[in-house]
Parts: sequence; C-alpha cells; structure tokens
Amino acid sequence: METLLLFILTFIAFTGAADDDVLQLGDNDFTSILKQHETTLVMFYAPWCGFCRRLEPEYSKAAGMVKRDDPPIKLAKIDCTEAGKEICNKYAIISYPTLKIFRQDDEVKDYKGPRKANGIAEYMRIQVKPMLYKKSIRSIEQLAKLKRLSELLKKKDMSAGHKDTKLVNQMLKNRLNELYNN
Repeated sequence: METLLLFILTFIAFTGAADDDVLQLGDNDFTSILKQHETTLVMFYAPWCGFCRRLEPEYSKAAGMVKRDDPPIKLAKIDCTEAGKEICNKYAIISYPTLKIFRQDDEVKDYKGPRKANGIAEYMRIQVKPMLYKKSIRSIEQLAKLKRLSELLKKKDMSAGHKDTKLVNQMLKNRLNELYNN
C-alpha cells in the first residue's frame, strides 16, 4: 500500500512539473513575455475544446524536452475565452488549438508540424537551428550545405501530406547532422 501511494505521489509530481514548463500568457503580459524569449511556440486554446485537451499533455512534454535547448525555445499558451481574448482577436484566431511561432513578439508563421511531443520538439529545433548556422558559417562549402538544407525544408513543407514523411524527416536529420559535423 505504501509503495502504491509513493508511486501515485511521484506520478502526480512528475506530470504536474511538465505543465510548469509551459508559460501561461494573457492580454496583459503577452507582448512583454514574448520579448524576453528568442523563439516561442504559442498555443491559442479554449478550455472546452477536446482537441486542445488532447494536445495539452503532448505540448507540456515537448516544453520539458526543449526547455534547456541552446538556442532556447519556449512553449506558451493563451486562453482565448478568458485572459487572452484581445490577443486572440488580434491574431484572428478562429479555431482551436491554433499554434504560432514567434521570434520575440513578432509572429513568424503558423505552426504546421506534428502534434506529438517528440515531433513538436524536433520541429521547433529545426526552426531555431538555421540561426545557429548563420552564426557559424566558415566557408563557401558550409554555405552551400545550408542552402541545400533550406531547399529540403521547403520540400518538407510542401510534402506535409506525403506518405513518406518519415523518409523526409530522416533525410532532414541526416542533413542537420552533416552540417553540424562539418
């Protein structure tokens, strides 16, 4: 019985900690908090939305996975039915959940990536890695590799519904590793 109680308490503590990694935003602090972070993925949600409730645990896990990344990536959320009505109207949010990527407080683009924790983390890492390459390009060869990677990323965006998405993802990972190691 004591073992079961200990397990349950540990489980509750572990699952609750992941949600702490997701910033909760509102109309009053949206801009100021986003300005503090280089790259933030924001989930615009409604508490009553079943899709939002299904995404929330995956989103929290992803936040825990990327919280110590360099360059840093933050995941945040804003309730469009309460504290975030004005912001949600500003960004014309009409369906839930809607995810958008911000560079500080400038909206960069809609998030069109996976909805599972590992996929969210990897997608966001790809979004910030090109900034690293810009800072560390040392040769014409590296610049050419970066251009090829950019072309692959564009193809990946176009092949979102492609049946060989795993193959495209593996190609991208291989290219990223190649760029890092050369």
